[in-house]
Amino acid sequence: MESVLLVTVDSLRADHVGYHGYERETTPYLDELVERASTFSNAYVPVGGTRYAFPSILSSVTPLDHGGHDRVAGSQTLVSEVFAEAGYRTGGFHSNLFLSAERGYDRGFDAFFDSKPDPSLASRLRSYARTNLRESRIYPLLERAYGLVESSGGVNVGAFHVPADELTDTAVEWLASVPADEPVFLWVHYMDVHHPYLPPERFQRLFRDEPVEDRDAVRLRRTAVDDPERLSDGDLDTLLDLYDAEIRFTDAEIERLVETARTELTDPTVAVTADHGEHFLERGYFSGAKPYDVKLHVPLLVDGWGDAGRYDDLVGLCDLPPTLLDA
Repeated sequence: MESVLLVTVDSLRADHVGYHGYERETTPYLDELVERASTFSNAYVPVGGTRYAFPSILSSVTPLDHGGHDRVAGSQTLVSEVFAEAGYRTGGFHSNLFLSAERGYDRGFDAFFDSKPDPSLASRLRSYARTNLRESRIYPLLERAYGLVESSGGVNVGAFHVPADELTDTAVEWLASVPADEPVFLWVHYMDVHHPYLPPERFQRLFRDEPVEDRDAVRLRRTAVDDPERLSDGDLDTLLDLYDAEIRFTDAEIERLVETARTELTDPTVAVTADHGEHFLERGYFSGAKPYDVKLHVPLLVDGWGDAGRYDDLVGLCDLPPTLLDA
């Protein structure tokens, strides 16, 4: 049996990936990987948002069949459950609270990390408000207070994202614990390409002369979300610099993860894709889950299954789970 590594990147739009024709060197490792991998130039997610797209990515059903968007419906089977039943050791690692264990995403995993066991106090409070107070009158007030703190102080309140290097460390440590003779299904989801963009300084300097302080980056994100018309051309350029730097940082960590997996596992099949893209004022707004190409068109490559074809056919990520299982 072959091991399988599924790497997903939050908010990575296809046209900011090198092998898709982007002029900046954001993905040198992925660009190298495609030389021996299958690439799909017209891969699309069914809906441009994490909690709507991931039930399809991991269970192969369309949004109309999800059975709800706040969690994975009990009527759906996750690809991790099928691999587990087939005798695979399974691990899932991420820090997106929409994909938490309490939303059903831990099903089928022997090891599962979603950053919820040890979040900051601010993150716990914000998560509680989102879960329990969303329909109350006080919730809009809490959201406004959160936005005010971000916009005025540049404080990233309640952040729960685990940086890519730390997440890779966690996944690699688990890989080392798996007996060499056992097949593995490993899923790792990186959050760094999702705003707020806070890339390490050394990656920022690949795209701009002076790095942006975290507080300034957080304030800029708040303006982009709340009042995008206030963004100057320079502000937008800065956002794009930070976005590209986060992609480059994540690309480096994907390289470390994949190359470690190749050392620890026997000829693993590796799939790399994204749960959605991102808007940068193309339709007059920043972020959001609107159904346009910049949000729905994502990269998709599969390496390690003996094919290096280039495919322009329209494909959907609903087909990714059965494709990996067939492989």
